[in-house]
Amino acid sequence: MNPLRHPWNSLHARLLIGAALWIAIALAASDFAISALFRQHVTSQFVHELTDHLSELQAIAHVGPCGSISMARPLSDPRFEVPGSGFYWQISGAEGPCFKSPSLGADSIRLRAGPAPLDPYITRLRLNSKPIMLTEWVVRDGPRPLRFSVGAGMEQLDSVVDRFTQLLRLSLGVIAVGLISAAVAQVALGLRPLKRLKKMLVEVRTGHSEHLPEDFPNEVRPLVAELNSLIETNQERVRRARAQAGNLAHALKGPLAILVDEAQRLSNAGNAAVGEVVMQQCVTMNRHIDYQLARARAAATRAGSGLRCSLPPIVGAIISAMARLYGDRQLVFENSLDPEINVACDPEDANEMIGNLVDNAAKWANSHVKIRNEPGKDGSVWIIVEDDGPGIDPESRATVFGIGRRLDEQKPGSGLGLAIVKDLLELYGGRVRLDRSPLGGLLAAIELELTR
Repeated sequence: MNPLRHPWNSLHARLLIGAALWIAIALAASDFAISALFRQHVTSQFVHELTDHLSELQAIAHVGPCGSISMARPLSDPRFEVPGSGFYWQISGAEGPCFKSPSLGADSIRLRAGPAPLDPYITRLRLNSKPIMLTEWVVRDGPRPLRFSVGAGMEQLDSVVDRFTQLLRLSLGVIAVGLISAAVAQVALGLRPLKRLKKMLVEVRTGHSEHLPEDFPNEVRPLVAELNSLIETNQERVRRARAQAGNLAHALKGPLAILVDEAQRLSNAGNAAVGEVVMQQCVTMNRHIDYQLARARAAATRAGSGLRCSLPPIVGAIISAMARLYGDRQLVFENSLDPEINVACDPEDANEMIGNLVDNAAKWANSHVKIRNEPGKDGSVWIIVEDDGPGIDPESRATVFGIGRRLDEQKPGSGLGLAIVKDLLELYGGRVRLDRSPLGGLLAAIELELTR
């Protein structure tokens, strides 16, 4: 199992699982305690009812001088008159039962042997293999001792307790659902600021906002303040890196411009060969400076936030420049790019990459250069530049990305264009691919992350 996908790596899961466990433990303990208390209460009431019936039985029973027993009236509870009702009474002498309730039918309560105490007491026996609760009272007035017994089947007690337990557990189940639902709502509400913080960080990263808002709860506000400080620090570093890169460019390109001017003077003075060599080396050094500065700028930009640019204006400007540069060849530049496309890239870097691809296509095209886009995977887009030139055979496609590699030395250039494209794309986490174009020439595509 991926440890990053483990439930305990989620605050949402931790809080919900913890709440659910505590709710389950608390409700289980409540079920046990309330059921036990209710059984104790019902048993006490049951015993009290049997004792009352025992007192009534002694009051209505009449013992004659000869030991005969008669009942002044039936007991007030009619269940003693119904056979098998579960409520029984019996009057026993030394020889055994001598009078019993109609509910016993042909059965009798087998009392335990031995003398019984004078005060009423509770015992448990079995009647036809069924447990009963029995209260007894021994009366010694008269010609012989008599044992008055009143009992009831335990199923009477158990049925009451079982019904209560079922209702209790149903109620606790409803309470559990309500508490867990409340916990889910509470966790969702409590973590909502973090979700909003994530959304606002995306806004900053994509360039729709410069910093995070401060209207967060007190617990999250210190984190927001630290993140804003980090964003400002990164932005300052990016500005400093860009300024240093610009200063370096000016510092190096000034002397190069002087060398180019001197090379031109050498050529005019009759040293054309020397002037041409110096001129070529100056152009090569200038391209290398552009290459390294582009890498440094892209690395600094990638370290910052707010990467976002609209491609249609950039591509439009590139096509306009290339049409003027190659105006003598009457090339057709077809722009089929989506007019609403935005990518997570610095505008200067996007201009550098797409400009190099269009320039390379224009050098080799016979008459037609096409720029279009197609969707990629996971929120990316492919920017595709095609031409109708000779193309590149599959064996040579991997070699053209090397620094200074040129397939045709007769064509102008330093061999750094595609190398710059590849290195810049790697800094942005993108990819470049070469293929055969439907136009007949080369298809060059770069992948960039889409943004709103």
